[in-house]
Amino acid sequence: MQFSILSHESNYTMSNKYKILFCSPHSSAFTKPVHKALIRLGYTTKVFDYQKGSVLSRSMGLVINQFPLANKTVNKIVPLYINKQLIKAVRSWKPDIVFVIKGAEINTETLLHIHKSRIRLINWYPDAMDFWEWIKSYSSYYDYFFNMVYDVEQRLKKIHNHTAFIPPASDPDLKRNLERNFPITFVGQYSKRRERYFSEISDLGLKIWGYEKWQMSSLRSISSPNVSNERCLNIIRRSKIVVNVLSGDHDYEPDVINIRTFETLGRGTFLLVQNHWLLDKYFTPGKDFITFTSPADLRAKAVYYLQHEKERDAIARRGWETVKSHHTFEIRLK
Repeated sequence: MQFSILSHESNYTMSNKYKILFCSPHSSAFTKPVHKALIRLGYTTKVFDYQKGSVLSRSMGLVINQFPLANKTVNKIVPLYINKQLIKAVRSWKPDIVFVIKGAEINTETLLHIHKSRIRLINWYPDAMDFWEWIKSYSSYYDYFFNMVYDVEQRLKKIHNHTAFIPPASDPDLKRNLERNFPITFVGQYSKRRERYFSEISDLGLKIWGYEKWQMSSLRSISSPNVSNERCLNIIRRSKIVVNVLSGDHDYEPDVINIRTFETLGRGTFLLVQNHWLLDKYFTPGKDFITFTSPADLRAKAVYYLQHEKERDAIARRGWETVKSHHTFEIRLK
């Protein structure tokens, strides 16, 4: 289905008097910076965590841990309860906009209920084409369905009238940290491509934090378990170099600038990032960061910039200034 929103377009002229119910998990890297940006822009905002929902749903999660046989029953009850809590929040608070990041746990009945209340539904979706079937089915329930992945947006705009590619952003530090005691770091998910690239620099002081597949890889000796979003940013602040191999692998490579690019530059840290054509649309490679095209190229540039601190720092400073001027969450949300 495809909703028509033109009939009430005039009711939604841009105004910071809007009340926005922001639906995003507390564990998401987007929740805190987007919420802060909405507040700084003057909106009245509440956060609804659609993965935890309430004390009751969290208690049900504890039941699963203690009694695994209850898993199937609880897995049915918790989503229903969270959706009821979301409807309750909409009814009691009466927002003008329900703004969702991702939202796989929000069912179609809830979305229909919100839409019938003439509340604008917006999704800013971060995942790639791996989730296309969900995107195709659920995007039509949203008035606007924005994408952080370019090729997803290009495909979606053929079936949805109100979509756009809007990349991630950063909540940049006001001051740059200059105390950096990690030579090279990476925080993020495992992929075979990343393992292949990072094997070339594993002897240069590389340290990896991420999900358990890293601990089962050839780089397990330099890998640590995944960390919180705040801990991730602190690691970036303390790094001389952050290396970023974009997501995807041999079968599919999304057209995307991942959030780690913006987070790294926003911390004022030097970034070595895999080359991609989208980077040229938003940054100046060689000025804001340095790109690489192969594992050997990554190694050569990592060695060079570990040895040339002044050049490294000058590039990191320019990247930080670019993000502060052009790529904050306030700019994106406007």
